[in-house]
Amino acid sequence: MKKIHFPILLATALCLTACSNDDDVSSNDDGKALISLGGVGQNNMTRAGFTDAETTLKIHYVSTRKANSETFPYNDGMKNETVAKGDLYMTSTATAAKDVTNKVESYSDVTQTPTQQRFWDDAHGRNSLIALYAVAVPNKTNITNTINSSAFSGWDTNQKVGTETPVGQTIAWTVSSTQTKDAIADEDLAYSNNVSGVKTIGFDAVTKKFEKAEGEKSLLFNHALSRFTVNVKKGEGFGEISATEFNVTKAMFSGMTTAGTLDVSAGSMTPTTQNQNVDFVGTRSDYKNESNELIGYTFCAQVFPGVKLKDVDVTMLTLVIDGNNYYIKGSEIYEALANTTEDAAEKTARESLKEGKNYNLNITINKKGVVITSAKLIDWDDISGDEQSPSNAIDISAEMEKTAGTQTNIASDIYRSSTADGKSGYTVTGNKNTLAADNTLGTTWYWPNNSTNYHFRTISPQTTPVTSSTSDHITMTGGAIATDNDYIWGAPLKENHTGEEEHTFTYNDGYEAYLYPAIGATSSEIHITQFHMMSNIEVKLSTSEDDSKVDLTAATVELLNFYNTATLDLYDAKIAMTGVKTETQTISRTEDGATSSKHTYRVIPQALETLRFKITAQGNIYYVDVKDVQFGGSTITQWMPGKSYSYNFKLTKKGIEIMTAKLVDWTTVTGDNQNIDLEGV
Repeated sequence: MKKIHFPILLATALCLTACSNDDDVSSNDDGKALISLGGVGQNNMTRAGFTDAETTLKIHYVSTRKANSETFPYNDGMKNETVAKGDLYMTSTATAAKDVTNKVESYSDVTQTPTQQRFWDDAHGRNSLIALYAVAVPNKTNITNTINSSAFSGWDTNQKVGTETPVGQTIAWTVSSTQTKDAIADEDLAYSNNVSGVKTIGFDAVTKKFEKAEGEKSLLFNHALSRFTVNVKKGEGFGEISATEFNVTKAMFSGMTTAGTLDVSAGSMTPTTQNQNVDFVGTRSDYKNESNELIGYTFCAQVFPGVKLKDVDVTMLTLVIDGNNYYIKGSEIYEALANTTEDAAEKTARESLKEGKNYNLNITINKKGVVITSAKLIDWDDISGDEQSPSNAIDISAEMEKTAGTQTNIASDIYRSSTADGKSGYTVTGNKNTLAADNTLGTTWYWPNNSTNYHFRTISPQTTPVTSSTSDHITMTGGAIATDNDYIWGAPLKENHTGEEEHTFTYNDGYEAYLYPAIGATSSEIHITQFHMMSNIEVKLSTSEDDSKVDLTAATVELLNFYNTATLDLYDAKIAMTGVKTETQTISRTEDGATSSKHTYRVIPQALETLRFKITAQGNIYYVDVKDVQFGGSTITQWMPGKSYSYNFKLTKKGIEIMTAKLVDWTTVTGDNQNIDLEGV
């Protein structure tokens, strides 16, 4: 067996000798016939696997009475049964010694203490057909991690004499959500069920021996879980690996199953905890070439089988290297695995995770750039509110006024607050109203007295919920450009905003610098100035006319590593990002063509430091760092509210290295020269 980076190596099938061709009926000192897991005068042994330390085996014996015409009482000299009985159950423990030879064909000695030995006399005697079920954690004598500390309780009852009370053949198991090398070793569940069914041990009246079916001379142990070995290799653009260069700070699988129940008799797993993240950066070890040079890192993750890979177009593997995010979808992992075999059945088998399989991913990370051809910045239409002269009733008006073209009014929800600073109080009962497109209030508001002052704010679309916590705010969510995510905020401002004089928004303060103080009972005009609070992005794709052209018929554009939700304070329109960054989002394709296409999205205004476009066309993948795109000869650092940004990219064919991976058994972990070029996000 070949050594790798982790002390958890065993073959996919571990072999434990249960009996040999010389398993005669033998007796111990009290005259009972021992159910010998080895022959008389020879040691019990396991083959190929328990190479690092002793291993404790938990064994269940199930004795079924042979079908025969014997009448009761029945006596074969070993067992006297006065009445017919059903299946009899016994349990015991055995110890497999460390195999110091470390060879596939070698064995480990297995022993049982006298108190753990079981006898044919306590089953159905010579009338028995015995099935054996066993579980173990390879190279472990006990469960050392807390999450599975009681998992073997049902397998540790020390039942010496056969009883008709059934002993369950299931075991509940869990893998850690944050994995380390120790956790991988402690949670590597193995089981055996091959000595069962038609392959039980029985007494042969001709040979006068207890024997199993031909070819079934050993207990075969199988890994119950699936494993990933991820070799991350430094590619172009990186310096020497150090604490600050090519530093992998996150390695995480998403959508994994982390708990389930194993039915040992059926060899099937029922998941109980699904769609979980598994962080395995703590399993890191050095990845070196044949010259013993450090070229990257190796990581290992252990999860439950059954998770689908094929057609899963969401991120399944996330790596963070030097602060950049790298994402791999489940479908990309499947394609890489499927590409390493020509066998149709094997391709199908790789559509989802299987028990006992080690999925070996070899990933080379490169730093590369993309040439940008052109980009331009287009302002959104300015928004302002017409002036009106109120009567003694509070008469608020606001309308959408374009700098050019036809004027369009909108309906809004309007809020008031009587607090001194206007930073809260908008959700108090009676402080919400509606303002129709023709500036009609849903319910007439009056000044209650000449000492009450109000701050007014408008929000559109109507019915957008306002939440009161640390501040009164709404939640904005990005998506396809539509009326229901065109969030508009308005307030009385110190200057009249007609499109000729701009109010400058800042991320730290919103529009606070322009806010008008609270308004008291007055016959003066109250004017609401309104602003679009989202940003629009438009990506236009084109290609060349020569042989380097790319077919854009099915081209897609994804936005990577951005915030898709934020809060907007009613007081000053300050925007605060919420939640975690969205890893990838395909934006809407609004114009189709083979040589050109247009893609649009409405996005939260935000800093561009980590944002990227991923463009996929005719099998080619292009990445664009949004912050590097120039507008009129200079770059921008953030998207601003009320702005529409247009990006124009001309695509040509380029050499794109496709991610590859290799599926291997757990006996081997290899880093081959097949590379994937994943660029940082």
